[in-house]
Amino acid sequence: MKYYPFTQNSAIACLTGFLLCWAAGLWAQAGMIDSTFGNNGIVLIDINSGGSDRIYTVMVQPDNKVVAVGNSKKFPGNSIPVLIRLLEDGSYDPDFGTDGVVLSDFGDVGPEFYAAALDEDQRIVATGYGNDGDFMTARFLSDGSPDPSFGTNGIVYTDFFNNEDYANAIALQADGKIVAGGTGYHPNDPEDYGFALARFNSDGSLDTTFGNQGKVITQIGPGNDEITSLVIQTDGKLLACGFTVDGPDHKPYLVRYHPDGTLDTEFGSAGIVVDSLSNIPRKFQWTSLLPDGRIVVVITALGGDQNFGVARYLADGTPDSTFNGTGKLVLDQAVDCQGLGSGLVMPDGKLVIGGSAGPTGEFLVGRINTDGSIDTTFGNNGFVKQQGTGAFSFIKSMATTPDGSLIVAGYGIQGGNTLSDFVLVKYLNDLALGALNFEKPAQEVLVYPNPIVDHAVLRYELEEGQQITIRLLDAAGRPIKTFVQDQWQAPGSYQQSISIPDTLPSGFYVIQLLSPNGQVAVKVMK
Repeated sequence: MKYYPFTQNSAIACLTGFLLCWAAGLWAQAGMIDSTFGNNGIVLIDINSGGSDRIYTVMVQPDNKVVAVGNSKKFPGNSIPVLIRLLEDGSYDPDFGTDGVVLSDFGDVGPEFYAAALDEDQRIVATGYGNDGDFMTARFLSDGSPDPSFGTNGIVYTDFFNNEDYANAIALQADGKIVAGGTGYHPNDPEDYGFALARFNSDGSLDTTFGNQGKVITQIGPGNDEITSLVIQTDGKLLACGFTVDGPDHKPYLVRYHPDGTLDTEFGSAGIVVDSLSNIPRKFQWTSLLPDGRIVVVITALGGDQNFGVARYLADGTPDSTFNGTGKLVLDQAVDCQGLGSGLVMPDGKLVIGGSAGPTGEFLVGRINTDGSIDTTFGNNGFVKQQGTGAFSFIKSMATTPDGSLIVAGYGIQGGNTLSDFVLVKYLNDLALGALNFEKPAQEVLVYPNPIVDHAVLRYELEEGQQITIRLLDAAGRPIKTFVQDQWQAPGSYQQSISIPDTLPSGFYVIQLLSPNGQVAVKVMK
């Protein structure tokens, strides 16, 4: 197994208190890479050389450790579920598994994890496929070892009528019960599969108060149905999103259940909402809830059609017309989205979406305002594109850190082959501004004049001695020029001459002050 951070563009990271600065002089561009994570913000992990490694879920613990769950498949050979925990800087956590990695084949044939969650004790609960055609749900202790109090040696298999079943989604209830959702064989039609749910008690046994002895099958459309995402409301109701397949057609659905597994007939039509965006094959890939009960979903199109976006519904399943006027936002074709894999509701109510863009398959991250408009303060007019590997990259999951930074994870294919590696990228989010310390406002970071014509002066004050680097970055976080490189500077006030090359076009740039203890950035105009 190899670990090699990807050497790519440097960028601005979370602002920290090692430089105490004047609020008016400080600026942080949301969507820039956090270069304190991995190598310039990117971590690339190859579990099996010559294999295919994909992350399906990323989570962040309260102590800023990053947990990634996915699978590794070697050719020829079977898949192995993988759990990885990284420290805040992107290095392996030696207190987790073996040098930060857990490989769990369970003695099974080709098991895979497709979703995971962290419980209150920081145990990892993961679900997917195993036992040659069953839901597979497992729980791990915080050190990565199987939880012996869950199922048999930490694992539970759940069969829906003796056929191919697998779980794509997981949600944890406040009472410790676990709900897994995916697709399962439908007994009334041997050709079709339905939305499948299983609920487990905290010990891994099926909760017999839910559905039929702990299991629910719902046939949505005339073909095969599949849950892609699952969330639990504060009243205990379960909201599932997904799609139905009928030949070449894919239609997205939302379904809501009462806590006992019966359909909530007050939601949509008899508990079901079907999206009526168009006749283009598409599916709901991800869903979540806003604090007021409204529902957000990420829509991804199939067959190469540029019909990707987000939608918002009221709590009863009707479209929310206050969101972009229609309840839906379809991304402009200029974004060149090739697929959406995940979403994330930020603490301020904005929605972050992630997937892939462009002919070379770059990571795509976008941010949507609460009214359904594109948040142009994020990245480049609302979007960030980043190549995670030499070729195709795709985001499958996203999470926020306690200070508001954004972790995205998925997989990337190296150039020249079809094999993939784990990829994690950390972006600066402007919510991270809350980490600043303004207890000594006399200490400043200031650039004058600004805008810069020929030359300017950067003035700053250090509270303690630091190894300082000062660089000029473009709007995408790429370094253009270095003014000071790893220079030891004692506590005190400093002035640094700043010049922007004449060959650079007019626009905004960033002066980055970097130390082993943190970073600060100042926006400048040319």
